Amino acid sequence: MRNVVNSKRWWMGVFTLALAVIPAIAQVDIGSISGTVVDTSDAVVPGVRIIVRNEGNRTTQEATTNSSGYYIFPSLMVGDYTVIAEMKGFKKFLQTGIHLNAADHLSVPIHLSLGEMNQTVVVSGAAPQALSLEPSTGGTVTSSQMQQLEVNGRNPVYLTGLQPGVTGTNIGTFDPDSVSSGGFNINGGRSDSYTVFVDGAVATRTRSSGSMLGA
Repeated sequence: MRNVVNSKRWWMGVFTLALAVIPAIAQVDIGSISGTVVDTSDAVVPGVRIIVRNEGNRTTQEATTNSSGYYIFPSLMVGDYTVIAEMKGFKKFLQTGIHLNAADHLSVPIHLSLGEMNQTVVVSGAAPQALSLEPSTGGTVTSSQMQQLEVNGRNPVYLTGLQPGVTGTNIGTFDPDSVSSGGFNINGGRSDSYTVFVDGAVATRTRSSGSMLGA
C-alpha cells in the first residue's frame, strides 16, 4: 500500500491532464484571466504592462493593454495567480489570491491610482468575476483525491473518470513499465478522439501495440 501512495504523490507533482474532443464540447485543463484597466476617472488606460505570476511555480507571463485598456492571458494552467499592473505616473497595482480552475475565464478589472511606481496598491480577498465565453467543461482533481482514491494499476490518467462526461475508463491490462493513455469516451466522442498533455506538452505516443504516455 505504501508504493501506491508514493506513486500517486509523484504523479501529483508532474501530471497535468487535458482532454480534447473534436466533434463535441471540449474538455480543457487551462483557463484565462482578462480585464480592463481604468484610472480614477474611469477612463481606460492603454499601454499598461500587465504581469501574471503563477504562485505555484513562480513563472510569469506579460501582456500590454490595447487601445481599449483591455488585456488577456488566454492559456493559463490551473493554479493560484497574482496580477500586477505597471504604468509610469501610476502606483503599481497588485492583486493576489486569484485561483484559476480548469475552463475558468476570470475577469480581473484593474483600477490605477496616480502616484509613483515605487508605491504599490495591494488588493486581496476580492473574488474575480467568472465569464461564460464558450461551451466547454473542465474540472480539477485535487491532491487529496489523488492521495485517497485507489486507482487500478496506479495509473493517474484514470482519475479523469471523476470529470463530467467521461466514460469508459476501465483498464484492460496492467503494465508496470508504461502508463497507458486509456480508452475514454468524452461527451459522446470516439475513444481515440482526445489528447493527453503533461505540463502543456503532448504526451500521447502511438505504437504498434497501442497508445501510451511518453513512450
